[in-house]
Amino acid sequence: MNPPTERVDRQLGQLLADACAASFQGWDFSWLGDRHRIAPTDWDFRSIVETAARDARSVVDMGTGGGEYLATLNTLPPHTVATESHAPNWSS
Repeated sequence: MNPPTERVDRQLGQLLADACAASFQGWDFSWLGDRHRIAPTDWDFRSIVETAARDARSVVDMGTGGGEYLATLNTLPPHTVATESHAPNWSS
């Protein structure tokens, strides 16, 4: 194994250890600090979904969380279903 690979393996191992030890709730990843970076993509997910949904007869949103994203879509077919298996995200 060459040194750069060993360094990356150590960094990944440390990140995984930190993740297992971190106490967080929901989608709060602030504990990652500057190790969390988001780069823009060269494609627009919303546009892809809305274009596909426009001609679809049905849509399923699996792992929807609280359904916030699904609720913001402009076009939904008549048969739209959302699923969520994480109990804290279930609404009463």
